[in-house]
Order: sequence, then structure tokens, then C-alpha cells
Amino acid sequence: MLRTLALALLSTALPAAFAQMNMASHVMEMQDEIPPEKLPPPVRMSGIGNAHMEISATPDAQIWFSQGLNLLHDFWDYESARAFEQAVRTDPQCAMCYWGLYKAETFYHSTAQGLPARPSIGRSL
Repeated sequence: MLRTLALALLSTALPAAFAQMNMASHVMEMQDEIPPEKLPPPVRMSGIGNAHMEISATPDAQIWFSQGLNLLHDFWDYESARAFEQAVRTDPQCAMCYWGLYKAETFYHSTAQGLPARPSIGRSL
């Protein structure tokens, strides 16, 4: 008797629950993400890792490069692109800053947006 009652309740409750889960809802509008270079300068962070690579750059660009490198290793690719972009702004002659930006943007575009990795970032070096 109890089993029959449970089956009767489930047979009426489950289809309604599945109908709610699968019902068509309004489509959320997708907004284009702002490219990292169009955002305000990033904030300096601490406690994000200890990766360090000595590069030929100004001391300020070195700080931003290290932050970008650590964020890239933390898979925080969008923020790492912002840090590398700031490093490029700080020292436009820093080749490794462009390399970091390339790595971050290639990873960001290939994983976060489901696209294949881009062969270049569209910048002339």
C-alpha cells in the first residue's frame, strides 16, 4: 500500500518537476566582454603565487610582469592579460611583457570563449 502511494506521488510530481527544469525561459542576453586593454589599470595583488622570471624591463614593468605570470599560472587569464597590458603600458620596449600578453590572450580566447587558440594577438611587435 505504501509503495503504491509513493509510486503514485512520484508519477505525478516528477513530470511536473522535469517540466519546470526543462521549460523554455527567456534567453539571457550575452554582453560582449571588454578587452583587457580597454579596462582601467589593474590593481596590484599579493598572495597570488611566487613565480618570478627576471626580465629586462623597468622595475615597475617587472612588478606587473610578475603579477601577470602568477595570475597566468593561477589560470586567471583575463586578469593576467590586464597585468601584462599594464606592463606593456609601463615599458613599451619590454619584449617579455608582449610575450606574456600573447600567452594570456591566447589562453583566454582559446579556453574561456571556446575558440581555437589564435595564432597572434593582432599586435605588431
